Amino acid sequence: MHHEPQTDPAGPFDVVALVASAGGYGAITAILQALPVDFAVPIIALQHLGPDSTGTVAMYTRQTPFAVASAYTGATLVPGLVLVGPPRSFVELLPDGSCVVSPAQHGARDKPFDRLLESVARSFGRRAIAVVLTGMGADGALGARRLHLAGGTVLVQSEASAEYPQMPPAAIAAGAAN
Repeated sequence: MHHEPQTDPAGPFDVVALVASAGGYGAITAILQALPVDFAVPIIALQHLGPDSTGTVAMYTRQTPFAVASAYTGATLVPGLVLVGPPRSFVELLPDGSCVVSPAQHGARDKPFDRLLESVARSFGRRAIAVVLTGMGADGALGARRLHLAGGTVLVQSEASAEYPQMPPAAIAAGAAN
């Protein structure tokens, strides 16, 4: 098995993308609390949230050891920082690690997770990890498959531990999961 020489001291990954719908606060909080405080890979989290959702950044700031900020166009991935997508928004990542944020008029029906993960696949490929967490429906399955095909790593929450166990098996059914 041929391994590329490791030249990047930060390790093999440039981004971890977490996507979660119903039940997502608990799932994302659990992951962030389980990571080492010196975890050096930038994290972006996107949830299906109602248009009036506020306090997401404050809640993750209180409950996790990381700096947390809302994603906006021009925001950049930084180690030790968790960028959180605003409610009813598309968030896409460019190859330089910067965000493009635009409105998702119909929320979850617009499939913002697919859009995020497709951008992660395009921009980072094998240097990305996606984690598909609890939620209803199949948003994220196609984007996760795109990332998997681009050589990225896709982790899926177990159905047993997912509060709403539809999104994880949808990603598995799409052939996306490692």
